Amino acid sequence: MDAGTSKLVTLATSKGTIVIKVDGALSPIAAGNFVALASCGYYTGVVFQRLVPGFVIQGGDGVYGREPNVDLTRVGTGGPGYNIADEPVNGTYTRGTVAMAKTSRPNSANSQFFIVLGPIQLSPTYQIFGHVTSGMDTVDAIAAMPNSGGEANMAVNPVAMTKVTVSNP
Repeated sequence: MDAGTSKLVTLATSKGTIVIKVDGALSPIAAGNFVALASCGYYTGVVFQRLVPGFVIQGGDGVYGREPNVDLTRVGTGGPGYNIADEPVNGTYTRGTVAMAKTSRPNSANSQFFIVLGPIQLSPTYQIFGHVTSGMDTVDAIAAMPNSGGEANMAVNPVAMTKVTVSNP
């Protein structure tokens, strides 16, 4: 995504709507990847699978929400079948920041992303590509749903992205 380009990605859920301003200047590869996946319908029907109160909600795992009777040990491991290159992180992880989730391995981000619930301390390895412009009340409602606890914090009754659209700001 060009550095001078931005898009609005709207995530409709049963808890409300979240609007994310995706900014190509923050992370051109991650921003372009997120917009491309949103545009082609990848995120429709996919859930927010990880809920960490006071920290983040995470979604975009194509395994959870698409496969019937999914093996729950695989939740958090799904993606579109490719990874994207790491980029320098521009910005800080403040409330409403949207960034790519990844493993500890280099160049391991793909479709999973997280929305920050409050200012947090993270190593600057998660590519920031946008910010929630409206719908943080929806993000908070999703974060308040029951989770498994422990390190995984897997959603017990995951909230799906029922409709995902991309538009110009």
